[in-house]
Amino acid sequence: MRNCVSPLLFAWTKHLRLREFKIPFPNRLVVRSLNQLSVHHEKVTGCRPRQASSDELHKYSKSASNEAFLSSFAENQLFHKCLPSSAGAVLSENDLMYIIRKVSEVYADNKTEKVTVPFDKHKNPFLIYVKKRFAECFDKNPDLCLIVYSKLEVETLAKITPIWINVAKKNKKEDFLVELCLRFLERFRSCNLTEQAILYQNFRENWWSNIKLPQNLKSLYVELCLVYHFHNSHLGMDSSTVSNLKRFCFSESLGHIFAPLRFQNQQLPLQHVYAFLFSIAYRDNQVDTAHFLYKQWSRAGMGPLPKDAFIKFVQLLSKNRNWVLMRDIVQLEEYNSYLLDHRIVSAFLKPLSEKGNYKDILSLISVWQHSVWRPSLAYLQVVYSFSMRALLVNRQYSSAFAFFWKIDPYIRNERLVSQMLQAASQLHYHDLILYVINTYYSGNIMKNLGNKDLICITQSSPPCNISGIKPGSLKLSPTTNTVLAKSICYWLNDAMALLFLLENQLNCKHSLFQRKSLIILLNGILNCPHSSYDLQFRAVSLLTGRIRLNVDFEVSVLASQLVFFVKHRDFKRTLITMKAISKLQKNFDVRIWNYWLVALIQQKLYSRAVKVYSKLICSSAVRNDTTRSLIRLIPKSYFKSYPLLKESETEKKTNSAL
Repeated sequence: MRNCVSPLLFAWTKHLRLREFKIPFPNRLVVRSLNQLSVHHEKVTGCRPRQASSDELHKYSKSASNEAFLSSFAENQLFHKCLPSSAGAVLSENDLMYIIRKVSEVYADNKTEKVTVPFDKHKNPFLIYVKKRFAECFDKNPDLCLIVYSKLEVETLAKITPIWINVAKKNKKEDFLVELCLRFLERFRSCNLTEQAILYQNFRENWWSNIKLPQNLKSLYVELCLVYHFHNSHLGMDSSTVSNLKRFCFSESLGHIFAPLRFQNQQLPLQHVYAFLFSIAYRDNQVDTAHFLYKQWSRAGMGPLPKDAFIKFVQLLSKNRNWVLMRDIVQLEEYNSYLLDHRIVSAFLKPLSEKGNYKDILSLISVWQHSVWRPSLAYLQVVYSFSMRALLVNRQYSSAFAFFWKIDPYIRNERLVSQMLQAASQLHYHDLILYVINTYYSGNIMKNLGNKDLICITQSSPPCNISGIKPGSLKLSPTTNTVLAKSICYWLNDAMALLFLLENQLNCKHSLFQRKSLIILLNGILNCPHSSYDLQFRAVSLLTGRIRLNVDFEVSVLASQLVFFVKHRDFKRTLITMKAISKLQKNFDVRIWNYWLVALIQQKLYSRAVKVYSKLICSSAVRNDTTRSLIRLIPKSYFKSYPLLKESETEKKTNSAL
């Protein structure tokens, strides 16, 4: 026991005699030099002691020196010089540089080593003391701080920047914060790739998004961050950096909820980041932001944009009718492979179809066909069908009709012919429609209808011939079916003939007309100028027995029936129809609600009208001006039992405006 205790006491007393405790007392082993320091002791672990390496010795000695600095900082003359009690004391450039370097060393050691004096952000007296000195220096001499900051080494700059940012934020030094961020970004831009890798850790900090930076600094942050990832494309981007990019690219005034993004501890590749940013730009209609991101990618020499980002960019330009920039992009050879995507095709066709400029559409398709695509016949048919649909959606019916006849005959197909018939129906070319359907569609349609007038029309001189389509080779699609029913109603314009045709189709086992076409025939009978009430009621009764076939068909029939009874003031049958409609009230629009209200108000059933109006408010239908004018006809006394239905402030404003 004495052999163990006496050497231990001797080492402890020798350690206490040292004025500066640069080396803490070793545990379980007394050594005479650092080279004899072992990591594992034989008596404790049962293993042979391993000699410490040179790196471990360097870390040990450096950590010990920082511990001595921490333990004696209050007695140091440098810190004594700038105590709060010493009025008028100002730090020099060398003093400030010394503090910064010492803080960065202690900060670095604390992240890798367990030191005796813990470097705690809230409890460490040294850090509290230094933060006070930094805040005092920011207040009294901010120019000196910025000068010293610009002279720091890269590693020291990376360590001291978050500390200075936190101190400046806590003391509300907004101007100093902005200038500090500017100096950091300028320093980052002037560094090489190795130095940028050291400084880049500060790009991930959340304090960027908590500082009110001007727009030029936000743009500079985005530019430098993207350029760094352009040159280091193998590195992914973490969620905090993507969140900062989102905040700086898009204004908070647009109602963004800047929630923190989470990628499940994954690094997001740059192409996915760009697709994410372009999708936000498309959603918020931010053309300038998308153009800025596109320029950054082009300047970095990264080649073509990622496909998803490019598609969103072209769709955004199409939405804003920026045809000039779209034309410049399509001429770049690097995007040729993207132009086969149907979303790109529809985006390019949208601004042209809105103007009805079918000649430009033809020239664009011709350029793609000969220089870009080399496409197959099936794909060309899809492109032309897209073009026809775009013209029809924008109600450019004459352009769509003319566009069809400019298509090469070998490209025409059933879909294109059907779209041409839709345009012809809107232009009231009903004789052409009947001839084309009778000639180029299979099934002897006109003979099966059994109307002599229709047969005579189709046997007359043909108004046109569709080259590229064989007679009798097409099948009647649902769209063509409705076009045929509409043309028959316009051409015959006879309620008796239409009623005979409707009865014939309803009694036929294999009816030519579908449900929607039957509704068109019914409306044709109801709207004929020389029709009688008996004929119309007979037509309504014919379809009333078939309404259980389909819910949508039932709603359409009851809607036509309701309109018919209200127009003829047959309120008894109107009430019966309304009872049937009340079971399906979630499935019809505001027009039917308005007819229901008209019928009730005309019968002075105001209490029922108020109940219907309450159901209208709870439904998905949107009230219009007709609804508001009908409600004003109801006496206000009937709204007492429904206080929530009284005219709100918005309704009063609308009524006063009307």
